[in-house]
Amino acid sequence: MADVIALAKERRARLAAEVSKLDDFIEMAELLVKYSASKAGAAPGTIGEAGEKPRLTMVRPVPQG
Repeated sequence: MADVIALAKERRARLAAEVSKLDDFIEMAELLVKYSASKAGAAPGTIGEAGEKPRLTMVRPVPQG
């Protein structure tokens, strides 16, 4: 039974890493959409206005386990 628990914890850690990658992708995609819209003049007050460069930061949670 301990083997099943260990396998489940390993799987959970792999899934958490995959979800983290998906979160990073979604965040980057949202920033790119905002940046593209502001460059086109469609969304005043967002990233990229007045020559401001977007600041992209990637943060990954530390796996717990």
